[in-house]
Amino acid sequence: MMNKISRFGGLVALSLFVLPMVANAQGATIETVILDVTYLLSLAVPLLITLALVYFIWGLGEFIFAGASDETKRAEGRNRMIWGIIALFVIVSVWGLVGIVARTFSIDQTSTLRGDQVPLVENPFE
Repeated sequence: MMNKISRFGGLVALSLFVLPMVANAQGATIETVILDVTYLLSLAVPLLITLALVYFIWGLGEFIFAGASDETKRAEGRNRMIWGIIALFVIVSVWGLVGIVARTFSIDQTSTLRGDQVPLVENPFE
């Protein structure tokens, strides 16, 4: 029963995310799709960092408030803290590598992507 509920919840969340894009897809071009994906990725990095930090703090709280009496809770808290730190390290490292690559190839990260910057393939059937 819980599996069906979690699948339904995932389907609802996906629908709430995708349906506005589908509704706006009538006038969509490859330019608008690239701009939308770029915008969503720019929102994803701070969100992932926040989630990893919350996971770390959750483990820290579990580790501290478990006390010396419950070793399994302390071990779970320690594991959450370790995985939270690993997640933060990976996210920030990848973000830094993207910045290094962008500076290496002189890609301006402060401006947005304009439609005339996107290479297009002409449709031979028009």
